[in-house]
Amino acid sequence: MTTRDNRARSDKPLRIGLIADGEQLPGLATALRRPSLNVVAQGGMRQSDALPEIPWHDDIRVLVAQAEIDALVLAASTRGNREMTRHALARGVHLLRTAPLARSFALAIEEAGLAKASSAVYRVQSHWRHIADDVRWALGLTPGFRPQYCEMRVAAPGPALQSWRSSESDSAGGVLAVDGYGLLEAWLATRGLTENVIARVGSCRRRVAEPARETEDIALVMMRDPDGVPGLIRAMWDIEPYESELALHGVEASVIISASAVRVRLADQTQLDARPTASPEDCLRAEITQFEAAVRRQLGGEPAGGDPQLPLHLAGSALLETIYLSARTNQPESPKKLYEVQGWPLPE
Repeated sequence: MTTRDNRARSDKPLRIGLIADGEQLPGLATALRRPSLNVVAQGGMRQSDALPEIPWHDDIRVLVAQAEIDALVLAASTRGNREMTRHALARGVHLLRTAPLARSFALAIEEAGLAKASSAVYRVQSHWRHIADDVRWALGLTPGFRPQYCEMRVAAPGPALQSWRSSESDSAGGVLAVDGYGLLEAWLATRGLTENVIARVGSCRRRVAEPARETEDIALVMMRDPDGVPGLIRAMWDIEPYESELALHGVEASVIISASAVRVRLADQTQLDARPTASPEDCLRAEITQFEAAVRRQLGGEPAGGDPQLPLHLAGSALLETIYLSARTNQPESPKKLYEVQGWPLPE
């Protein structure tokens, strides 16, 4: 496509291909419903779940190859996202996808290399992108705040056995990779790449008359960050109360990050201040708005540029793999070793 063609198309609604599972489809359909976007093809969901009046593709590779789309939005299984990312980037199709990147750090690095070599816009949805300013505000409320202990708790209803989230081959993991990933992003962004982890993961819950999921529904992780600060993660499916938060505890105050707010509490448990954070729906709308703006800049002749959050997603993949490795080896493991093996620079 010539630059002239690019500039002509940059003023028209973008032709979007949507590959999503049935659970994420309704929210995406709402967020994509805007005059500047036109969803022209869909796949990845059952045909009975598909959006009305939009062509549905049984073979999603055909969707990318033949639907004449400008951009692709991916919100399917981790394995499916990775495979379709490769197809899309090879054809120069702009791409917005969900995280995590892959089940292994090696595959995540492979995708990062493909994105770097492509001229297309490549972007990964990030919860941290939308709460970073609120967390920095909270960390600055108490002068000299320095965490002495960090704790993350995740509790959510587990997926059905038929969901890709229950499949070891289709997902990047269980409760940690699905419901814990957003808070893991925040942990890594605020505390840096973990020095080492000791982990136990397993299955302790199952629905009546169903076998256990392949992915973990309980995870216990002890970690030590680059400053030597200890941390603990407890993640569970199907064990109430269903609430998730990351708490950074200092000598005089704690910064607590939850799904709805960032709060600062003093040591006597009185609340110093709080800020509401963007809802998942608002985060998704903002992701699509920012992705569209990047695509239109590229169509207008500007360089696509990389996703500034990609190093954080790579760190997330490294941390997840290290947690699962420690659970298998029954000994401490370090995510930094994965960077060394792959010859990839450590995040700053």
